[in-house]
Amino acid sequence: MGEVPQEKWGELIFYLPKNAVLFESAYPIHRIWQVNQSDYQGDEVVSLESGGIKIFLWRKGYDMRIDLPNEQEWELLKAFQGNYAFEVVCEKLASLVDVGSLLPLFVQRGWIADFRS
Repeated sequence: MGEVPQEKWGELIFYLPKNAVLFESAYPIHRIWQVNQSDYQGDEVVSLESGGIKIFLWRKGYDMRIDLPNEQEWELLKAFQGNYAFEVVCEKLASLVDVGSLLPLFVQRGWIADFRS
């Protein structure tokens, strides 16, 4: 953010990687996928009662990424997906998410691909 004056930070819009998908299921689809991989070793039992999952699918270069964000990360990803100004994101999530701590982590992971003011 060094190129953007501090008084403009609230107007920034952060973008997830192009073609990123936030996917939520009431079923353990990630576990189902895991046990069906050709190189999987281990217990192949999947209990549908084990609960659902939230998945962030995205590409890093040519590699497909499957990340499993925690609740705070999920809420921030959804807010960024909505293309809200940073100030709005912070206001909406003030009681749920420590945006200031997660933003650098998102950038480091590659979950933030771009921003515009």
